[in-house]
Amino acid sequence: MSNALAIAGVTAVLEDLLNDGLLNADFADSMTFEVTAKPPERLAREEENGTAENPRLNLYLYRVTPNTGWINERMPSRSSSGRRLTNPYLALDLCYLLSAYGLQDLQAEILLGYGMQLLHEMPVLSRQRIRDSLTPAHPDASLLPAPFSLLDAEELADQIEQIRISPHWHDTEEMSRLWSSLNSGLRPSALYKVTVALIESRRSTATGPPVKHRRIFNRPLNRPRITALLSNPAPADPQSVAKAGLIITHGHRLTLVGSGLRGELTRVRAGTDLFQGPALLEATDQRLTFDIPADFRPGLVAVQVEHHLRKDEADPPAEPQPEPPAPPVTSVGTLPFETSNTAAFMLAPSFSAAPSLQGALPADPAEPVTGTIRLTFAHGVGRDQKVEMLLDEVDATPAPDRDPWSFSFTAGPAQAGDTPTLWDVPIVDVGRGVYLVRARVDGAVSEVGFARGAADLDIQNLGDAGIYSDPAINLGTP
Repeated sequence: MSNALAIAGVTAVLEDLLNDGLLNADFADSMTFEVTAKPPERLAREEENGTAENPRLNLYLYRVTPNTGWINERMPSRSSSGRRLTNPYLALDLCYLLSAYGLQDLQAEILLGYGMQLLHEMPVLSRQRIRDSLTPAHPDASLLPAPFSLLDAEELADQIEQIRISPHWHDTEEMSRLWSSLNSGLRPSALYKVTVALIESRRSTATGPPVKHRRIFNRPLNRPRITALLSNPAPADPQSVAKAGLIITHGHRLTLVGSGLRGELTRVRAGTDLFQGPALLEATDQRLTFDIPADFRPGLVAVQVEHHLRKDEADPPAEPQPEPPAPPVTSVGTLPFETSNTAAFMLAPSFSAAPSLQGALPADPAEPVTGTIRLTFAHGVGRDQKVEMLLDEVDATPAPDRDPWSFSFTAGPAQAGDTPTLWDVPIVDVGRGVYLVRARVDGAVSEVGFARGAADLDIQNLGDAGIYSDPAINLGTP
């Protein structure tokens, strides 16, 4: 593979190809010409200043694009820790503008015709042609810029894919935009695409250690797939069954329903936790069941089934064996095998105590409430999570002249630790009344119900009337 001079090297080879072809043409003795690789606006200025001495055929690189066939080769190039694993190719397609400049009638057309014929007859740059154009022994090698001493002709000539030349047929609008961007008057011209220049870094890469054990595993694919998530809100109650569509909270028992769920070693990854062995209360091809632990953080939880293999076994068991009480400890370990699709559910927050106002209500029953409400969660909530409190006014006899009040406030932790359970919510100008309280943590909203045995008579009356009132807070009576 070539280095960063490959782009200039391709241009030099094409320029040499055109120059040699024109020198060998029949009209070379009757016309003095030049083959250049300059910006068209510079040639236009030379024409305007009268410094142009000969007709010219100019090759200009106006665009560089990634080659879609090679751009993803050797990817990824770095490990998760940032170490360089491979030197990926910088694969480029080069777009050229071939234009002709004449001092007399028809000179530009003659030069452009010969140039297009030369490129048409050589659709692929042979490896020997590249070596001849870039080798120091070439007659025109002294004309190359000094940096070309760093370009090894063998690198560009011997790259995996040969360099191909193809015409790019364009419409009038594209040609007009191109010449307008060059700040130069339109000249007889043609567009060509040269592909592909492969540039490779020479930096050191990290390699893995030699293989100590070579084992071949032949296993049929189970193709695990999760089709539904069921939750059981009261797993200790024999009458309670798992259902879909329930609000999932801590203490629920979650069941994954699908096909091919059980493998040689079955693990369920939920969020950052891994369930395996005895933690899977039911493990069949159609169902996997586990309890949601108390330290799960509320919010969106992704669930995926993972199948692993015992690498130290010579022959797999005929039927899946019961999971061991802990991951098998062997000299070789286990091998990741298959993973299911990813399912997700919202784990709703829940309270262990009713929300409470920190301080007394204003003596005036018409004065809005400004203060702090404390939320007591039944589980930890991460400090990096977004916690909000939602207040919705509930009343058995709503006021006819206005809509019920509704508020949302952002909460902050009220105790130390990474996952505090106490959170304080500053409230401002909240109207007097009874409010249904909900918590929203990273988009997951807490469950509500009907008050049963509430100490506050107003809240209990709402529950008796079939109005959502648990949890609720009374901000109406001082």
